[in-house]
Amino acid sequence: MKRFLTLIFVSLAALLSACTTTGPQPNLAQVQQVVTSFCPTVNTDLSVLSTSPTVPAPLQAQFKQMLTINQGICSAGTGITATDLQTLNTQVVQAAITILLANPAIPNQPVILLALQLGQPLVTQAIAQLQAATPAPAVVPAVGPPA
Repeated sequence: MKRFLTLIFVSLAALLSACTTTGPQPNLAQVQQVVTSFCPTVNTDLSVLSTSPTVPAPLQAQFKQMLTINQGICSAGTGITATDLQTLNTQVVQAAITILLANPAIPNQPVILLALQLGQPLVTQAIAQLQAATPAPAVVPAVGPPA
């Protein structure tokens, strides 16, 4: 348990230090660092929750579905998009937080909940950085009917 807590806090410390930006340009390397640091922690948490005999079967199924989504997004590597991160944030992180808050009897619930709650703002920041780095689509003026 101590090792798990240490791993989480070391990862979060690295993530927090990676989130400071200088200048108006988004740092995509920092976005990638957030993803590569946060994904393994979430994968581990979801894997444990989806197989733990102390977690009710319906919740295990939900955690397995979240694990599948998380693994798919995390495997995108450098090709990760803001949409991927939004999916990660809503369908995995927020959903897991909601389930954990509603089920305090889940083993290690406070630790897992803390890790997700601390990581969620980092994912939100990464989404904002990716959106800022993506150029807006060009607006093509509408052509009206000939007069």
